[in-house]
Amino acid sequence: MRTRFPQSLGLSVGLHLLAALLLVGVINYHPKPIHLQAVDQALSHAIAVTLAPLHHPQPKSRVNPSPRVTPKPQPPAISSQATEAEEEVPPPAVKPAPPSPPEVQQPEPQQQATYQEIAEAILAANKRYPREALISGTEGTVELSYIVNSQGTVLAYTIEQSSGQPVLDDEVKRLIRSVRFPPFPPGDTDSRKTLEVTIEFTLKGQLIN
Repeated sequence: MRTRFPQSLGLSVGLHLLAALLLVGVINYHPKPIHLQAVDQALSHAIAVTLAPLHHPQPKSRVNPSPRVTPKPQPPAISSQATEAEEEVPPPAVKPAPPSPPEVQQPEPQQQATYQEIAEAILAANKRYPREALISGTEGTVELSYIVNSQGTVLAYTIEQSSGQPVLDDEVKRLIRSVRFPPFPPGDTDSRKTLEVTIEFTLKGQLIN
């Protein structure tokens, strides 16, 4: 005689197996445990299983990327033709250079007069036309030779050629005895000099008082 299991027992076992399978599945795919109500007596009635709803992961909020701003293309620079657009600027006026001052011509240094020339100028400045010769209209020329030392003192004189008029010869003698000549210039090592001079007496340009 075969023993039959009650149908309620078979149903209870099936439900337990189903609960176990669900529990295994929930543990493997969901981090939160499933709370099951306590099982009453296995044979009295079926086990009521309360399943927690599966927790669906919140979808990550998508951050809308800021729209990429595409720089507006700049209009191409219009290159102006320099040769046409540039204004012709006249070059700055160049001030003319001031005229250079006229060159001052330096006077040529006068050649130093010789002692002979100095002595003749002194005799001409001190010569006098004798009054008697002016009244009588006497003219003549006297050739005179004289010696002076380094201090300008006349040591001796000689009338080399007379005028033929004693009044004119006497004036020459007075002249050579009265004048004073300067000393010899520096660097002149002569102790004395013998000089000759021609003294002329002419009425041209002479006034008779």
